Amino acid sequence: MKFLWFFIFIALGFCCIYFALFLFNTLGRFPWVESILGPGSTITFWRIIGILMIIGSFYYLINY
Repeated sequence: MKFLWFFIFIALGFCCIYFALFLFNTLGRFPWVESILGPGSTITFWRIIGILMIIGSFYYLINY
């Protein structure tokens, strides 16, 4: 069952990275993200979320 969740979160992470611009155009800007990271950083935020999902899925797989 862990492998299933692992692959689901890997796929979601890659989708967040690959479709960051689509998510930005669909959901719009996040003012609190842009106040912390700087202007135009909502796309970077989606990519960071994708990377964290991939890293988190590896940690979940190895019980870390």
